[in-house]
Amino acid sequence: MYNENLDSINCFLQYRFGGKSGTTLVLTPPSHVNFNGENIIVDSSPLLGAFYRKRFLRIGFEGRNTIQFTDSKNELHEETFDFEPLVCINPPAVFNQSDSLVFTFEGAKNQDTILFEISDTSSVSPNMDTIMVLQNNKLIIPASAFIKLSPGILDFKFQKKQQRPLKNPMAEGGEFTFQYILKPIHVEMKLP
Repeated sequence: MYNENLDSINCFLQYRFGGKSGTTLVLTPPSHVNFNGENIIVDSSPLLGAFYRKRFLRIGFEGRNTIQFTDSKNELHEETFDFEPLVCINPPAVFNQSDSLVFTFEGAKNQDTILFEISDTSSVSPNMDTIMVLQNNKLIIPASAFIKLSPGILDFKFQKKQQRPLKNPMAEGGEFTFQYILKPIHVEMKLP
């Protein structure tokens, strides 16, 4: 998980018996897992069960990363992924309530989905949260989204959650889940 508010990346690995909802596993030798060459030891909690977690400094984490899982038959399963942080570039400072609002992102692909929340400083206006699809790395929020919001400073919170299958899974399968959380962006909305 990448959170722009923090200086670290949280990598969480979990192995299960019996599918996605099955019992979590503690790896016993020869089974083990390495992340970028570092052995990761098991941790657990009553809510999550057994898991393997490693925090890395955000600086230096960009680029190619490798997870090596050795199974109970001593067979190696290697997965690689490229990490590029999600960044909103040149967000607008002010816009008119009657206009659409455009945010541009780096570290995203065309057709990625972005979850966003909009809130204003008025206690009577409802917060709005929805999911939209990026077009050419742009998120275009239509003017109709701002009708029920009060003029003034709006807070925009963006998240991207992405899942992809493993390239070298075991018979039981598996997937990567990437989650990106950005710092809130403050934009002033004016009446037309």
